[in-house]
Amino acid sequence: MKLITQKKFSWAYNGVRIEEFEAGTEIETEDDELIKVSISEGWTMSADVKAPAAVEAPAVIEATAVVEAPASTKRGRAAK
Repeated sequence: MKLITQKKFSWAYNGVRIEEFEAGTEIETEDDELIKVSISEGWTMSADVKAPAAVEAPAVIEATAVVEAPASTKRGRAAK
């Protein structure tokens, strides 16, 4: 199976032989454990699957904030 790495990671084949994979490289492997773990962890994706198209974010509309001044406190005779 062909995998494409999404992020840099290291893998220990049979718990002994360590290999490091750089992001963006293609891996050709039949190691079922490497395939299962690397895809489930998000380290790789199948080369057969097309990468999702870039989704353009909608334009941000800035709202104008309305701020009201606090009511003035009454002093003197009006406060009673």
